[in-house]
Amino acid sequence: MKNSKFYLLLMAICFLVSCSKDDDSTDKIEQDPIIGSWETIKLINESGISSTSIDCDQRVIYTFSANNTFSASVHNIKESDSSCYINQTVAAEWKNTVNKYAFKIISMTDTDTQEVETTSDPAFLNLNISFSKDKATFTIINNDSSKVILSRKN
Repeated sequence: MKNSKFYLLLMAICFLVSCSKDDDSTDKIEQDPIIGSWETIKLINESGISSTSIDCDQRVIYTFSANNTFSASVHNIKESDSSCYINQTVAAEWKNTVNKYAFKIISMTDTDTQEVETTSDPAFLNLNISFSKDKATFTIINNDSSKVILSRKN
């Protein structure tokens, strides 16, 4: 009788263990939607007039990393041959606090002269940002009501 209770108890334990949740996933932290590379695709001025024709000197590519840093490549037109090239790079930090984004520029480098300018103001700049439902674009709404719309590159 003792043996049958032991086997019954062993079977019950096996049953409970085998029926435990099969989900091996741990709590997954959703990646911030801003992480990745983005390019300016549309500008809307404070009067509401929009332009989808982005000139070279308006072209900026942003790359946001999971470690809360980002870089920006600012383009310009080369005078010698009128080609579009990166004339400035920006190193910065970003943070997201309950879908409010803040940015702080650390340094800017002129690619022509290799001069590095570091910022003396350590404050973060808060910007209003809204993402499209599919997270393929986001809009920066400036204080003067102008907007910059960016599209995911990767």
